Amino acid sequence: MSEQTKKIVVMSGEKYVYLDTKTEVEASEVETAIAKRDEELAAATKEATVKEFTGYVEEYIQKEVDAYNKANGLQFRDVHSCANYKDNTDYAHQGFCLSVWNWNVAVWETARMIQASVFAGTRNLPAKDEFLAELPAFNFAG
Repeated sequence: MSEQTKKIVVMSGEKYVYLDTKTEVEASEVETAIAKRDEELAAATKEATVKEFTGYVEEYIQKEVDAYNKANGLQFRDVHSCANYKDNTDYAHQGFCLSVWNWNVAVWETARMIQASVFAGTRNLPAKDEFLAELPAFNFAG
């Protein structure tokens, strides 16, 4: 969007006038510029929302990995490092690795369904606590 578009303040009939240059433009040009700006703002808001909620999901999953690490003297970096061991039946912590990986998939799928509903307009954007409460809880009885 040009700097001139930002300086429109006076409408004269079917035209807008830039106060700084006294240049007239058609109302349709201004409406197009405003619609484009609104689309850009909506896209930026959507991107920021996705980034914010992705952080919530990653934090939610990492909390379980960290708790297991602490309880068992391990150092899994994240759920992806656990996934390296999920199929190794000889590994002492394979049960946890398999469980946390499957749970991770379920959490992301639930988060994506919530996101799709919000962006489709069928529900409001939940607060962080409400969002986390909707995600599957981790249950491992190892």
